[in-house]
Amino acid sequence: MNKNDLNRSIIALCQLKGIGRKKVKAILKSVDNPADYHLLELVEIGISLNVFSRNSTIGTFLDARKRADEILKCCEENDIKMINSYSEDFPKALLFEDGPDLIYYKGDLSPLANVNRAAVIGTRVPSDIGYHFAYNCGKSLAEQGYTVVSGLALGCDTAAHLGCLKAGGKTVAFLPSNLMTITPRENMELAERIIAGGGCIISEFSPLSTSNAYMFIERDRLQAAASNFVLVSEFARNSGTLHTLHFAHTYEKPIYADDAIVNSDVDGYDAMTEEGIAYQVGNMEEIKQFILKNRQ
Repeated sequence: MNKNDLNRSIIALCQLKGIGRKKVKAILKSVDNPADYHLLELVEIGISLNVFSRNSTIGTFLDARKRADEILKCCEENDIKMINSYSEDFPKALLFEDGPDLIYYKGDLSPLANVNRAAVIGTRVPSDIGYHFAYNCGKSLAEQGYTVVSGLALGCDTAAHLGCLKAGGKTVAFLPSNLMTITPRENMELAERIIAGGGCIISEFSPLSTSNAYMFIERDRLQAAASNFVLVSEFARNSGTLHTLHFAHTYEKPIYADDAIVNSDVDGYDAMTEEGIAYQVGNMEEIKQFILKNRQ
């Protein structure tokens, strides 16, 4: 069995109703080398682990394999690459306890192999101050040789990606959608610029998957996990940015913020304090020193 067969099996398992990432991971972790097993053998293991019902019909699993073949064909036709976590080339930055078993991507994955990686995040509707802070962070990180991680969203994410590209750096965008329906559509051109600049766009979701709100939270955990630290601009207490900060706190990734933004009328930082999420504060020059000090 080769890596493409394992990709096919992982995709097929993910097509089964009620089977999410954690159940697939339980099956794969129960054997020494999942690449040695065909889909139906992995199904048998799943049945022994009570992941699947013993009353499940063979047709259910064959239908899932057929769906996987449709996804593989779509990837081939649209230049979408994939890699599973058992491959030697899988980004080590994404090898964590709740990490993905397989990712889809366009572009070059090598920026995730850079030991210096930082996320820049914030609201989709920043003030000029918030936008320029994110832009300057992306630019400063790139100038110091960092890979800039963000989520391709409008506002602060866009600013961070653009600042990085302006400095000739490489940036990685984790999407809350599949690679066939880039979200937001307004940033399709930016996605192409990221790829052309030697970076990549990444999704955990197959190109035939249906968009759901939970995809944003799943994306947020990848942003936090893939970064050594997080630089955060403006955000509101009910925004998705707080999800990324929660994950960063859980993964023990330092969080740094601009003092002028923290002391403005945005309420996201109040929520961070209330929820016990620690962060450091400084002006832009101090943040640049933080970036330099944390470079490996």
